[in-house]
Amino acid sequence: MKTRIISSVVALAILFLAMFAPVWVFLIGVTFVALIAVIEYFSSVRSKEYKMSPWPILISVLSAVPLWVSMLYPLHTLGVNKDACIVVWIILTVVACTSACVFSNMKYHFADVAISIFGLLYILLPLSLIVRIRSEQHGFYLIWLVFLGAWITDISAYFTGTFFGTRKILPKISAKKTVEGFVGGILGCILAIVIYGIWMQTKGVSIHWAWYLLLGAALGFVSQVGDWFASCIKRYLDIKDFGKIMPGHGGILDRFDSVLYVTPMVYMFIILMV
Repeated sequence: MKTRIISSVVALAILFLAMFAPVWVFLIGVTFVALIAVIEYFSSVRSKEYKMSPWPILISVLSAVPLWVSMLYPLHTLGVNKDACIVVWIILTVVACTSACVFSNMKYHFADVAISIFGLLYILLPLSLIVRIRSEQHGFYLIWLVFLGAWITDISAYFTGTFFGTRKILPKISAKKTVEGFVGGILGCILAIVIYGIWMQTKGVSIHWAWYLLLGAALGFVSQVGDWFASCIKRYLDIKDFGKIMPGHGGILDRFDSVLYVTPMVYMFIILMV
């Protein structure tokens, strides 16, 4: 428990540093998370003897970095559309992975290609949307909706489940998760998002607080789905954690599984409401 707490404090300190530092530091942080997460994912799936070509993976990761740069720096003045850049990157990733199958003379099979495409989009698309959110006019404030939604839900679900949990919700996926923890996670997320949303109104983000009720409920739900889905992957691969970079927590993917699901929901909320 002590190791877990120390790791959490260090991780939060790094997060705050990246968020309050200049944009280029934020980019370095996102790139680091992307690299480690991709390495963890493909190292894990190899345990099931799937074969992955390194080239499309490398192309996808390396092409994501200039994509993120184009979002945070004023390249839109040159006619670059931020959302179109994401679509171009997705197409490039799919073409690169499928080309590996074709030009390897069937050394890599359909399952290998599908797992490669899924892994890259599963990790890098939400991280791209994090950068996209940060590039918005009030991006510095809006980006915290992602981390509050993911981690407040996790904390609320953990303590509610620990003290009040009696009914198992998904015993085959995660034996310790309970119905009470699930509900507590959603309620905790709603409370945190509404309070933060009201505070953001003082910073010029003019969205009525009632919309944050819906956002909080949605984030509380998808955050836990993201956590459960990561557990499904680990069950299938027969591993406990994706990595060991964070003592007491596992790998980057183990800590960002909820973030990967919350981010698209926050992005949709922003493009609809802001």
